[in-house]
Amino acid sequence: MHPGAGLPRGRPLRAGRLSAMRIRIFSDLHFESGRNPLEFTPPDDADLVILAGNIGLGAEGVYWAKYTFRRTRVVYVLGSAEYDGTPYNGLIDECQHVARGSTVTVLERDTLDIGGVRVLGTTLWANFSSIDEWTSAELFRDWQTLFAQTEAKEFVKSVRWLDHQISSADRPLIVVTHNAPMTAPSSELDADRTVRPMCHLLRSPVRLWVHGHTHVNVDARVQGVRVVTNQLGCAGDAIPDFRADGLFVVDL
Repeated sequence: MHPGAGLPRGRPLRAGRLSAMRIRIFSDLHFESGRNPLEFTPPDDADLVILAGNIGLGAEGVYWAKYTFRRTRVVYVLGSAEYDGTPYNGLIDECQHVARGSTVTVLERDTLDIGGVRVLGTTLWANFSSIDEWTSAELFRDWQTLFAQTEAKEFVKSVRWLDHQISSADRPLIVVTHNAPMTAPSSELDADRTVRPMCHLLRSPVRLWVHGHTHVNVDARVQGVRVVTNQLGCAGDAIPDFRADGLFVVDL
């Protein structure tokens, strides 16, 4: 897929506050696994499209999004697949450059305001599924000390950034991350043990938290926050309960 000239501009952001939004949510489309992006064309008619990472390698997902969604604003947060073999900062710059002038906004510790709602976006580098023993701030600090690598440092920056944005918000929030805000990718999201490491972020005024990565699709409330993920999976290994139209109606 290649950039082209004359790309139509997206419809303008709504000025008034919405009571609900029609949002198309997708992640883990994994075009790099052999799936043809030209054969996956969801309707272009929502209030917002959210892409929560692992769409394809590098900027492939941005090219796909800007041609697929020419009338609808798109928020795109990069996942681990996008970064495969690509320098961290270089890829963010490349994807934001590719998205320039289109309906797509690539967020990394950045925000987009639409319809009286603020969208917060960051990859949130971490996979909690194998570290259920995280139950306290002390263990969290120990983990920072022991695993002070790029991903760990970026994770800590993102958690602090999210905490600040949520604390200072003056409007409803939608949070988009690639990795999940809970320790276990489970449909039983009411269990306290599944949310402890990030429980301080699952709070008002966050109305919706969208993520990917877990290979489990959920739509549940955690501490009053709706948590949604709509992951397709690799070609030949589809994830159950994927919504092909990606449409969710979210009360604000």
